[in-house]
Amino acid sequence: MGRKFLPVDRDAPALLPVNMLDWVPEDHVVRLVIETVEAVATPELTARLVPAVRTRKGRRRYDPVMLLALLAYSYQPGGGVSSGAIEDRGRYDVTFRVACGKHVPDHVTIARFRKLACSQDGLMEELFYAVLAACAAAGLRRLTVVAGDGVKIGANASKEANRTEAGLAKLAAQILAEADAAAGEEAAGAAPRAGADLLGGEVLPRGWSDPRSRPARGEPGHDIAACHAMMTGGIGTIVYDAGYHSEENISAPGADRLIATGKRHALDRDARASPAEGPPPEDATPAQANDWRLRTPEGRALYKRRAPDVEGLHASLEDRIGLRRFSLRGLAAVTGEFLLAGLCHNLRLLYQIS
Repeated sequence: MGRKFLPVDRDAPALLPVNMLDWVPEDHVVRLVIETVEAVATPELTARLVPAVRTRKGRRRYDPVMLLALLAYSYQPGGGVSSGAIEDRGRYDVTFRVACGKHVPDHVTIARFRKLACSQDGLMEELFYAVLAACAAAGLRRLTVVAGDGVKIGANASKEANRTEAGLAKLAAQILAEADAAAGEEAAGAAPRAGADLLGGEVLPRGWSDPRSRPARGEPGHDIAACHAMMTGGIGTIVYDAGYHSEENISAPGADRLIATGKRHALDRDARASPAEGPPPEDATPAQANDWRLRTPEGRALYKRRAPDVEGLHASLEDRIGLRRFSLRGLAAVTGEFLLAGLCHNLRLLYQIS
């Protein structure tokens, strides 16, 4: 029995709308990305996105705000974060054509712009907070419970292998200065401090290796300074996993925090074996008060919100956005790229509620 199908005519002429924005629906995420980036890109910030020019010869540059919007849209789920993929999508993907305004920047231009934007001190952080303020204005401002955690993302770098001539010269000068200081203390009859190295370095906690001389033995742990940086602002309670558990993190000043003392099943077992009610005793130390709160129903309810809040973010960055490996090198540039991925994730949340 014969069947009739719809005809396929790939040579048929088609007329597209004159306005490029009409190529995509009004509720598409690319529209929100363009509008938000254009709103937060102040003239001072835009000037920092333009590299220094030695000569006026050659063709005109691409609009930095357009490149920033294109970069922000490429970090949306399914966009493709590599510069080559962004160039390819700019040629055949309608939404990318709208983001770059009919231009097709090559992959070298995209890579150089990303390096310029992410490497500048404070620029990507300023953009991140600007997008965060836009999210707060739209209603995404719940800070009663904030989850903190770390994530491992690959990078083309090694702190043990990468050295520059200037860095080696600086390190050698530092070693010589510390050696002179140690020799001066020895000549004066001063006894070396407990935990100090032979060159008169700083006192290290027991069980730690000197990070300047060799990698730390075992698990390096989490950065206390980064942990404390999150303990500011008008937030409710910050919850961390057991990797952040230390006396310094528990007793440090700042917002209220709840730090796990072990795995989830161990916390549930302790809560069943020795349940607690109400506030901790007045004479309890910070560590004892933290352990008491973890065994209360309120504390367990707070900690149960950690994994859904922060683990979902990490899954979105790695699986949906595709940030499994950084495109840049250097701590400053990698930090900027991570902030770029974070603000793009916030833009996605802003799109979902709008």
